[in-house]
Amino acid sequence: MQFVKTSLNPLKIIVTTAYPEYAVESFEIGVINDYLVKPISFDRFLKSINKVNSLPIETTIHQNKENTELECIFINIDKTLHKIYLDKICYLKSDRNYVTLVTDTSKYTFIDTLKKWTRKLPENNFAQAHKSFVVNTKKISKIEGNIMHVKNEKIPIGIIYKELIFRKLNI
Repeated sequence: MQFVKTSLNPLKIIVTTAYPEYAVESFEIGVINDYLVKPISFDRFLKSINKVNSLPIETTIHQNKENTELECIFINIDKTLHKIYLDKICYLKSDRNYVTLVTDTSKYTFIDTLKKWTRKLPENNFAQAHKSFVVNTKKISKIEGNIMHVKNEKIPIGIIYKELIFRKLNI
């Protein structure tokens, strides 16, 4: 329990124990997702795993050496958690059931929806530019008509999103 109390990362935790009296304390910590008391049936175990896997990975705040806040998010791709700093994200592109997240140095493609990502990302830095694109407004290098340039990529600006983009850029 001490480790769980001090953890900074957005862990998904299922406690398994033979002592049901610790359940209340576990949930009071606020980071426990489920509590299983031994003996554990396979159905109950599977239900708990499915519950935890359906939970979104939360955004968390870490402190760097200069003691300034750096926001980051973890994305799960092929059973590997990748730590992505939000200020490094250039844009996200949706293609049906897949989202491609483009950072300053990498590209990550995974199954998800752009709609979920518009809710996860901070509104002050990110805006939907098109039905298929969310951009980091700090990464926009120029705008030509209905096209914006982000990391040498030409991203269309949808008519219904143009006013919002311009307002966020103070244009």
